Amino acid sequence: MESMAKTHTDGNSNELEPTLNDRKAYVERAARQGVAVQEVEAGMWHRVLHLGHQALGLLLSRIGPGDMGETVVLPDGQEVRRLERSHPRVSQSVCGRFEVERVVYGAREGQKIAYVPFDTQLELPESHFSSRLQDWAQSFAVENTYRRVPEALGRLLDVHPSVDSLERMNQKRAETVRPFRESRPAPEPEQEGALCVVSADGKGIPIRRATPEAPIQGHDPEQEAKTNRKKMAVVGTVYTIDPVSPQKVEAESPCPDRLPQ
Repeated sequence: MESMAKTHTDGNSNELEPTLNDRKAYVERAARQGVAVQEVEAGMWHRVLHLGHQALGLLLSRIGPGDMGETVVLPDGQEVRRLERSHPRVSQSVCGRFEVERVVYGAREGQKIAYVPFDTQLELPESHFSSRLQDWAQSFAVENTYRRVPEALGRLLDVHPSVDSLERMNQKRAETVRPFRESRPAPEPEQEGALCVVSADGKGIPIRRATPEAPIQGHDPEQEAKTNRKKMAVVGTVYTIDPVSPQKVEAESPCPDRLPQ
C-alpha cells in the first residue's frame, strides 16, 4: 500500500472533485475488465484512505495556523502574547500523517506554552495520534498483544505505532477511569441483589527493571524467591445478584444434558 504520509498540509478543494471522479472511473473500469471483487476492494480501500487524507488536509488548511492577533486574554483573565516562532506539530490520523505549523501564545519563548488556538479548535489530543486512531489501536490491544497491534494497523491503514506509543495511549486513556467511576451514583439499597459477589483474578505481568532490586518474594515462604521476572496484577470485581434457581439455569443452559443431576 502506498504510504499516506505527508510533511505538510496541502488541502485544495479543487483536488477533491477529480479525486472523486477517479474513484468512479476506477469502479467502471473494473466492471468492464471483470476484475475480481477482492482486488476492487483492495484498490478502493487505498483510494478511500487517499481521499480521506485530501479531505483532512483541506480541513486543516481552512482552519489555518490559529493566529488570533498579537495578544489573547484567556478565560482566567491572563493575557498572553503571540510568540515569534511558529511551532510544528505532527498529527497521525487514520487517513495518514500531517505536519502543521501553528501559532502559539505564552509569556515568552522557552517557557510553557499557554494557548494553542489550532489545537483547541480541533480538540486535538496531547498525543500526535488522533483520537480515532487511538480508539482503534486500543480496540486491537484488548484482544492482542501490543506487538501484534502495529501489524494489524499496518495492514489496514499503513500505520505502524511503536509498542511504547501503544502503552502510553493505554496509560493516558486510563486516567479517566477512576474519576468516571467515582462520579457514578451508588445504587439504591432496594435495587441491590440479595447476594454480594467478590472475585479477583491474578495475572503475572513480565516486568523490566532499570536497576537491580531485591527478588520478588513468593506467597509460599518455603518456596525459593523468584528472580525479577513477573509481578502480579490483580483485577477485582464486586457486584450484587439475586439467587438463580436450578430450573432457570437449566432453561438457559446451551447444553442442559451436560448439567450435573
